[in-house]
Amino acid sequence: MPDATSGYAGSSLNRCLWGALLGVRRLRDRLGLEHPALDEWEDHLWAWSSFELRGEFNSWYHQRPVLSDLDMGQRPVPAELAGEAERAGLAVTDLNELVWSTSAILHGNVLGPIDFAWVLENLGRVEAVLSRNGVALPQAASLPPSMAREQTGWGEPLSPSELADIRDLRFGDR
Repeated sequence: MPDATSGYAGSSLNRCLWGALLGVRRLRDRLGLEHPALDEWEDHLWAWSSFELRGEFNSWYHQRPVLSDLDMGQRPVPAELAGEAERAGLAVTDLNELVWSTSAILHGNVLGPIDFAWVLENLGRVEAVLSRNGVALPQAASLPPSMAREQTGWGEPLSPSELADIRDLRFGDR
């Protein structure tokens, strides 16, 4: 599969996060991997891009779900979720990598200056897991523009309806 991660260079952190989350969702849909912990985790990460959230950072950050707080790979996903992943045909190591790396794109940068090398490195890890499992990372050009704002690297906040439109994007097989 082509290296889609390089197409995200120069994008906002939000756009990189969207690509990872859409790829993870596509893999979950393909495998039929449903679990409330994954839904809560996705919802939490998607919420970051919402305009209404920015004034509520402290509550959003301190109420993050278990999957967003796995110490960047120091702890595995809960055993029940690991079992669901295995039943769906996803290696637990791949699930751990998807959760850790997708979470790291955002949580590894949320309390300090954005390190885009870190963002793209973690996006590359997500892409590698997706590729091993027959799913492509969405091409950056297929996502709505969200260029980095000067001095911060964050994309412009979205309204809840704009965010819902991006979450609903689906991509065919390449």
